[in-house]
Amino acid sequence: MELFSSVLRVRSDKLAETIQLQEALAQAGRRTAKQLRAPFDGACAREHHPGRKELEQEISDYGRGGGVLISVSKAAAHHDELRALPMSDLQRADLEDALKICTDPVHERELLEEMQDETKLLRDRHRRVRNAVNHGLPLSETTLNSVREYADETSRTALNIALTWFKKGADGPALLQKRDKQWADRVERIAQGMSWAEEEDFRRSQGE
Repeated sequence: MELFSSVLRVRSDKLAETIQLQEALAQAGRRTAKQLRAPFDGACAREHHPGRKELEQEISDYGRGGGVLISVSKAAAHHDELRALPMSDLQRADLEDALKICTDPVHERELLEEMQDETKLLRDRHRRVRNAVNHGLPLSETTLNSVREYADETSRTALNIALTWFKKGADGPALLQKRDKQWADRVERIAQGMSWAEEEDFRRSQGE
């Protein structure tokens, strides 16, 4: 992280904070998408149900790399059809939670706060692990594994920022400010009472 911050000419703690908030947003997105996919995963998904495949395709968007993304606005619009699919009690609870997050700014704010707290804990633990490694202190495998995913994801984000700086010659602090704005805009939109699904619908109407 110190190498990236040196290249970008920003403080290492500022870079770590920006990347932590980026990871909080990413985790919120991954968790919600997984919960919205609940009716299409697991043993229940192997049961025949008319229209299941068509519904899965209807609520899916496709990224530039060909990956499948779950559309929160489409899932919210088809909530009745999703609820009608067979699934376990746990999957149904996950689905209902995700639908609330997509349509109720209060629930979405609670998710973001939870992800912010979790990633802050991981960031602090990751720093302690790095310090222990640098000083040759003993570490348990459990401790190392607990930060492995966070370390991988945040290192990838830091590398992407550095590559953007290299390719576009952008100012390092400005790049972090742009990333910070993603979190600030999300918080502001929630404060204004606009749901995640409503925002996605609006962006789609604008061709974004």
